[in-house]
Amino acid sequence: MIDEYIKRWLIRAMEDFRISKHELSYPDDEIATGAVCFHCQQLIEKLLKAYLVYKNIEFRKTHEL
Repeated sequence: MIDEYIKRWLIRAMEDFRISKHELSYPDDEIATGAVCFHCQQLIEKLLKAYLVYKNIEFRKTHEL
């Protein structure tokens, strides 16, 4: 069973994934590449935090992982 705290991180990560995937469905000249890059970075950060929680590795609240 997935811990609720981990589940929340994964849900938020999937939101970033869906936003990026949706943006990439536009024609190339209409894609907001900065937004795609931002949400992909956020996706990876949230997945990493979920993994750290799963492994019981403490981390401070930061955006500099």
